Formats: sequence, C-alpha cells, structure tokens
Amino acid sequence: MSQTQSFPVVNDGDTFGFTVACPAGALVIGGGESITPAGGAVVAVRESRPSQVPGPAYNAWSSAGVKTSGTTGTFNLTIWAICST
Repeated sequence: MSQTQSFPVVNDGDTFGFTVACPAGALVIGGGESITPAGGAVVAVRESRPSQVPGPAYNAWSSAGVKTSGTTGTFNLTIWAICST
C-alpha cells in the first residue's frame, strides 16, 4: 500500500514526513519512500523505518525528508508499506 502527501517547504532545514499504517492485524515487513522536490530544491531522506501505530509492534512505515538547499516549493513524499498477515 502507498500514500502520497504534499508539504510546502520554505527554509533550508525544514523537515516533512508521515506514517503509512498496515491494515488491521498485519505487520510491516518492508517499505520505502520517494521524494519529488520542486524546481531547483535539494532534499534528502532523513529517516525511513518501520514504526508502530496503535496495535501490534511494527505495523507501519515512517519516512521523513529535509530540504537542504535550493528554491522554495511544495514537495511530494510517497511512502510504501509492505505488509503481511
């Protein structure tokens, strides 16, 4: 499963991120992310890891990015959570 969110990022050092949860009763076995920056902005992955939302341990995937330099813009962050029951 995947989800995409958009974030307006202005200043160098601004961070953005969110979490994608597996369906009820499933555990996350992997995941990843894709960051699409705007214009000439430079971004980097800050974290990409299994996480826990209410329920069993490691039932979600969390990712975050950081703007390191370049122009202001809106960034799209897509997170994939690979889940298994």
